[in-house]
Parts: sequence; C-alpha cells; structure tokens
Amino acid sequence: MNEIFNFQIPQWVRDINEDREYHGTEIIGYHYYTYKKPLPFLNESQIEQFPALVYFIAQTPTYFSGNITSREGQSCKQAQKYEPVASEAVLKLLVQQSVSMWIVALDQLKVEMPQNDTSLDQLISSSSNCSEKFLMFINDERRCPLQYWNNVARTAHMYTGVQPVFLSAPLPAAMSVVLYKRLPLLDESTCRQMFLLHQLSYSILFQDYTPHAVWELIDILLPNATEDECPPLHDTMWNSIDSPLTELQLIYLSGEHDLVKLENKQSYVLVGLTGGIAVIALAVSIFWGLNGSAFAN
Repeated sequence: MNEIFNFQIPQWVRDINEDREYHGTEIIGYHYYTYKKPLPFLNESQIEQFPALVYFIAQTPTYFSGNITSREGQSCKQAQKYEPVASEAVLKLLVQQSVSMWIVALDQLKVEMPQNDTSLDQLISSSSNCSEKFLMFINDERRCPLQYWNNVARTAHMYTGVQPVFLSAPLPAAMSVVLYKRLPLLDESTCRQMFLLHQLSYSILFQDYTPHAVWELIDILLPNATEDECPPLHDTMWNSIDSPLTELQLIYLSGEHDLVKLENKQSYVLVGLTGGIAVIALAVSIFWGLNGSAFAN
C-alpha cells in the first residue's frame, strides 16, 4: 500500500489536473505525511485507521471513508475471476476508481456567468426566492486578476451552498446599466467587487478574498433559514435591490453609458484638444493675414 500512496495516488491526482486543465493555483496538490504526532488541522476521531486520505480546501478537511488498507480483502470476490498474478493490478484499479471518484465529487465547480442584460436581470430578480443565494464577483482581470477565484467559488459552494456568479469587467453597456442601476451602491470604476445577493438585497462588500475568509463572512451574513420562514437579514449589512428598469429606460441609459464612455477615452480627448488648437491657430493666422492686407487699410 505504500506504493499506492507514494507513486499511484500522485499520478491519479496529476491525471485529474490534466483532465480538468488545471494550472497555477487551480492545481490539486498531493502531500505525503508520516503521522508521528497529532496535527492541529486533523481530527483523529474522523480517521478510522491509517493510512488515510484527507482532502483539504480553505483549511477544512474532508476524510476519505474508504478502507484502503483492507480493500484487498474486500475486493477478493471481485478479483477471483482474474488470474492470481493480475489480482494486484485489479486491486489498484479498484482503489484508483474509488479515490478518483471521491476527489472529483469534492472538486465540483459550477459558476454562473450571465451573458447578457436579460439573464443578469433575471438572476438578480430571482434572489427574491428565499432558497436562492448568490456570491457575485465582478472582476477586471486585466487590471487586478484574482488567481484563486475558482478556489473561492468552490469553497463557497461546498461549505455554504451559495451559487457563485462571475462577471468579467468592463461589462457591455446594457449589462452595466442593469447592474449598477439596480445595485446603486456599487462602484463601476472599482476593479474588483464581491458581495452576496439574497432576498432582493445585496450585502456589504467583501474585503478579504481568501477562501476561508469568504466562507466565514458568508456564515455571518446569511441567517439560518428554516422550512417555514425566511429569516430577516441584518439591516446594517444589507441594502435593498432597486426595481427592474423598463425597456425604454434600458435603451436610453445604455446609449448614455456608451456616450460617457466615449467622452472619457483619452484618444477622444486628444483629438478634441488637437482640433481646438488647430481652430485657434487658424483664427490667429487669419487675423494676422487680414491685419497686413488691404482689408486693414
């Protein structure tokens, strides 16, 4: 079994990383530890026997319930139809399937990414349902990328049940209008914003984006709901979402948004400045031309 822990499992983890095209901070790591004394981040009561597999995310362990050390005995009946020489290979295959399925089941990542103003508007309005809880993350990846966002999303969904939502800034005009008119306390110029949507309200902004800190703040912000009622939110930590825009409002405000964006472009300002200087220069040249001509006489 040491061979499985030292060589086989690391390869299975690498295979999962390759299959999911994980890179950088997304990669699932593997660490082999000789357990000589208790570790503060492990709960021995959750470990039935050693060796044991533990999956960590956001400083929180999840323990593999399979009995790896006695799996050979459990698998004898399945291996009897094979030749004795092949039984070890069959055992490893069974362990691999069990471990891989366990990791993949834990490593779920489902992030909503609204593609237009209609889907975004519907998502915001759907927060009126008490069972709907969204972790919204708006990020300009060019200006301030958050390399471990997927880990934040995975942690939030796994331990709190909220649905992660990602919006890539800058947003198209119509989406921007829907978001910032319905949630007016947000700042479009901010590079990165994270908050919760629930009960037609949006929470205070998250300041610490580390997975464990996000999870802890979610627990503070969201009250424990029951089947019969939707408990009230803390007034000081939540703001009401404004009503949806009419179609006419959306058209007008989207056009205004594009116009303001165009006016603020440096190239636009430079052209205007150059054009203004050219007009002044032309006026001066005409004045001096007329001043020295027969017209002046």
